[in-house]
Amino acid sequence: GEWIESTLPPPAGYHSLVWHSMITSGINHEYIHLLALVYDDPYLAQDDALLYYRSSDGGETWEINGVVIDGLGANYYPGISSLKYSWAQPVGNTIAFTFGFDEFDGLVFKSIDNGDTWQKIVVYDSPFDPMNVPSDIETYGCGDGTSAIALDSQGKAHVAFGRMLRSRASNTWYYSPLGSEGIIYWNESMPPLDSAVVSSYTLENLSAAGNLVGYITPDTA
Repeated sequence: GEWIESTLPPPAGYHSLVWHSMITSGINHEYIHLLALVYDDPYLAQDDALLYYRSSDGGETWEINGVVIDGLGANYYPGISSLKYSWAQPVGNTIAFTFGFDEFDGLVFKSIDNGDTWQKIVVYDSPFDPMNVPSDIETYGCGDGTSAIALDSQGKAHVAFGRMLRSRASNTWYYSPLGSEGIIYWNESMPPLDSAVVSSYTLENLSAAGNLVGYITPDTA
């Protein structure tokens, strides 16, 4: 059919709305759900803020327009990094996306009413608060900043993310790619993961808990 073009501007007085991620839902995919960053401008006390939009008419109007979802605002993060979020394919009125999975928490934000309200679910519970980060941190296991999510036929969330070892010295983050292999799996019937399970030195804890779905065999040549 014919394509309809519409424009979604940033909030009034701001310059950029970037790093978009979008899905559609509804019987005829009539709903558009969009996440995007207000970039290079402090917004609602954050350096960069993640905004949620929803349209039911193909983007001509937005009945939810530039909302900061509770749990992602200035009380939780000084700023939001680009593309630390990933949508699941919707199941009925259930929609969900992952967020984080870096040196801080790995989260799922899930709505069972097509984006009207949201539940925050902790997948990986970081020992460190992004609002109060120590200047020096010993190496610990966490995420690498990438994640993927799927909803099964019952709307249950299943998540995969990459394992990483990180440390911090003199207010600078460092990562350790060597020895940090591992693809981690989690679903809503499992308890939250922590840095002890992810571990800085072994994959055995993840394997024993049923959370390890892939890793690289060390080179023994």
